[in-house]
Amino acid sequence: MSKSPFPEAFEARLIELLPDLRRYAVALTGSLADGDDLVQSVLIEALERRDRYRGGRMEAWLFSIMRSVWKNQMRRRLREQRLADLHLLQASLQDADRLDDHVIVGEVDRILATLPADWRELVLLICAYGYSYREASVALDLKIGTVTSRLSRIRRLVIDALGTPD
Repeated sequence: MSKSPFPEAFEARLIELLPDLRRYAVALTGSLADGDDLVQSVLIEALERRDRYRGGRMEAWLFSIMRSVWKNQMRRRLREQRLADLHLLQASLQDADRLDDHVIVGEVDRILATLPADWRELVLLICAYGYSYREASVALDLKIGTVTSRLSRIRRLVIDALGTPD
């Protein structure tokens, strides 16, 4: 790790920005513990990349690192949980009490299988993982308006295909 030409000022500014970093991290993660973990990861990245900092607004540089670390964590979490959640979903389908439930779930699965992969991933994040629209937009690198628009279209497709009244 190369040293920056101003290590004391760099580290002092990092310390000054900790409350702002923590607030932003908690807003991204929705959790104090996860926010603290994210800040720790960002500080590690910042210290390892201090030679890339060229002066200017350090908070903008740090927030950029934070968004990158957060997105990478979300993608990693998604990959790790995707298979486990699919198995859990299959197990819950096998335990359904009524045939009608199976038929409806099977029909919804069939409908969802016809969607583009990025639309299915959005449904999975929100419906299976419980992500908020904002969290899904961050994970998929989409604008929140795109998320709501796609979900509206998906909802309409499912309702139309099932023949369910509004």
